[in-house]
Amino acid sequence: MTDADGTVTLAGRRVRVVDTKKPAVTFAVGGRGRRLSFGGNVVDPGGIARVRISFGDGSSRALRPGRRGYVAARYVYRRAGSFTVRLEATDRSGNRAVAVERVRAGR
Repeated sequence: MTDADGTVTLAGRRVRVVDTKKPAVTFAVGGRGRRLSFGGNVVDPGGIARVRISFGDGSSRALRPGRRGYVAARYVYRRAGSFTVRLEATDRSGNRAVAVERVRAGR
């Protein structure tokens, strides 16, 4: 029997099941010039609590996973250059995973 906080009772013994597995996070980059698109997936059997993308220029935003964990964002960089983009997902147990891509925003 499992109660609301995830504690399992077996033959009079209480066992707490703890989720320690990180979410799976992947993403890809598309677009041209300084206008780039980001699309990816964030998946965890226990559910995703938060997703955030950081564009590498000091700007970031929260994303809401859609069907089957799909996330997408469009972004226009103010200047050309190389940036490190991070897509971070946190599951309902607090486990965190990050995917990182280096992107080049052109003129």
